[in-house]
Amino acid sequence: MQSKRSLRVALATGAAIFATSAVAFATEIHVDQVGYLTNHNKIAMVSDTAEQTFRLVNAGTGATVYEGQLSAARHDANSNEYIKTASFTDFTTAGRYRVEVGDSKSCDFSIGDNVYAVPTVLNLRSYTLSRANNPFEDSITGLQVKKGHPQTAHAEVYFTDKLNKKGDKVDVSGGWYDAGDYGKYITTGAISSAQLLLAYEAHPEHFTKGQLFFPKGIKGEADMPDLLSEVKYEVDWMRKMQRKDGSTFHKVAGAQWPGFDKSPDTDDQPFFLYSTASSSTAMYGASLAVASRV
Repeated sequence: MQSKRSLRVALATGAAIFATSAVAFATEIHVDQVGYLTNHNKIAMVSDTAEQTFRLVNAGTGATVYEGQLSAARHDANSNEYIKTASFTDFTTAGRYRVEVGDSKSCDFSIGDNVYAVPTVLNLRSYTLSRANNPFEDSITGLQVKKGHPQTAHAEVYFTDKLNKKGDKVDVSGGWYDAGDYGKYITTGAISSAQLLLAYEAHPEHFTKGQLFFPKGIKGEADMPDLLSEVKYEVDWMRKMQRKDGSTFHKVAGAQWPGFDKSPDTDDQPFFLYSTASSSTAMYGASLAVASRV
């Protein structure tokens, strides 16, 4: 395993790479941009080419380190392309490489025993950096949030039914923002929580305390690995969305979609609780069942 210091440096590098534009490469060569494990299958796909061979090239030196035959072409109905495969499974030297076919070059990728470590932590940290109502300063990405929609502590119910009246105030602070907006939804929160918990159940040894380098202002649970601390933050929010009869509100959000120039600190519009749905309630119950098991 990488040391915590080297992993922190790698995370910072990875975050910087994601923030910059991609280098141009051949779109007809499809590789795993995350990388390939040393002793596992390594296959690239090449579309619509008359070439018969491929080269594996050291990305730093340009030297060819492996050559092989492309497979016969097969039609792929989904992309409507004719695909050939390039297998370099028996090449096991760790390093940084690219696949070349004729004059075309793939993007660079890594081969190694630890290629998934940084992408895994970067992906898990994306939940932490999407926290609502938790001020923090992140030294890795530079992201700072000072308040993050305090108005969700007194969100207004948008409708009247047997349980609530329009205008009722409910504390639904906490949880994660959704993908691309500042709304918080039971359906996406429930399925994300459940999938993370199932990953933990499958391989608990991969998830440790200190792994996510929590930003300043965020504290993990004392008796949990970071992954479970993060999921608990979402589960605690979901429980606030449950109504007296066991059903859940579907979502909490502003009435307007904020522009991309609006940070969590500057989006000060009122937030409302919208609707209730059988699908939301079912997913909520299933997710909490997994959480209780863990």
